[in-house]
Amino acid sequence: MRSRLTGFTLLELLVVLVIVGITLSFAVLSLGLRSDKDIVLEESRRIAALMQLASEEAVLQGRELAMQFEGGDYRFLVLDKDRWQAIEADKILRERSLPEGLHAELLVEGIGKPRAPTSGRLIYFYSSGEVSPFQLSLQDSQRKYLYTINGDAQGLIQYAEDDRRAG
Repeated sequence: MRSRLTGFTLLELLVVLVIVGITLSFAVLSLGLRSDKDIVLEESRRIAALMQLASEEAVLQGRELAMQFEGGDYRFLVLDKDRWQAIEADKILRERSLPEGLHAELLVEGIGKPRAPTSGRLIYFYSSGEVSPFQLSLQDSQRKYLYTINGDAQGLIQYAEDDRRAG
């Protein structure tokens, strides 16, 4: 009489390992594990793109626009009858907040010093296509990663990783 051995076949074990591996990869991806560098890079890209859009919108609409940083928030403004009004109806140029742990320092040409508070300063986007020259620095809370967004008078807006670590 032959005795039958019980256990799992190699194929069954491989199938279980593949299923566990796929499940774990989805779990890790859903946690949204992003490094500080990724967060700073993503936000600097977003802000640079929004600034470029605001500059183009100012030209297309023939209106003066501005961007204001207030603490950890930033918003776009439009000049309406000699008063700056927040843009509220636009889903893209709406008020936003910086991700937690991200700090911004704004230097507008001729106004303030690099380490001065950013509140109250405006970056202007003129209907002529010009932009008030500025430098916006974004860095993580540990000051390991620093990205700068630069704008010149001709309306060129660029972002780059700064080799000089803030700190």
